[in-house]
Parts: sequence; C-alpha cells; structure tokens
Amino acid sequence: MNNAAVKIAVKFSLKATRKPSLGQSFALAGPEMPRLEFVLKKLMLWTGYAGVVVIYGGFLFLLLSGQDTRALPWYILLSPWVCVFFGLPSAQQHAVVGWFINKFRR
Repeated sequence: MNNAAVKIAVKFSLKATRKPSLGQSFALAGPEMPRLEFVLKKLMLWTGYAGVVVIYGGFLFLLLSGQDTRALPWYILLSPWVCVFFGLPSAQQHAVVGWFINKFRR
C-alpha cells in the first residue's frame, strides 16, 4: 500500500470508532429529523387517546358490571396519559408541568 492509501484507511478507521458528539449526532440525522419527530409525536398522542378510551372504557365496564377491579394495577390507568403527555408539543408539556406544580404547591 502506498502512503496515501494508508492515510485514508487510518482516517476512515478513526471515524468509525469515534463517537459523535451531541451536536454532530443531530447534524447526522439529516433534514428529515423534524418530520420524523413530528410524526412520532402525533403517533404517541393518538396512541394515548386510544389508550384512554379503551382502558377507561374497559375499567368503567368492569366497575358498572359489578366485577372486582382490585386485580388491576393502578399504573394501567395512568399509562395512556404518559403517551398523551409525550405526544404534546413542548410548550404544552411545559404548561402541564407548571399546572401540576401549582396544583400541588398549596
């Protein structure tokens, strides 16, 4: 191998083993990243909405039909709200956190 080929091989091997910094990893994501983030947020939001309807509907059915609901863990009722929260835009997420802080600060 000639000297130029060795330099190129070393350069590529260093690039492959070096971890990108936070700024570089976002730059490597490309121009499609905001669209992907938008689609994933909407997917989380609609999954959360569907979860609220299905889980609370099932819980109310069990409750109104007289069956025992003690076997259901409490986090099942909270899990769709986590999806709804992370599906919201950042400004609304901050507003929700502020609302919770004001609610429990009394």
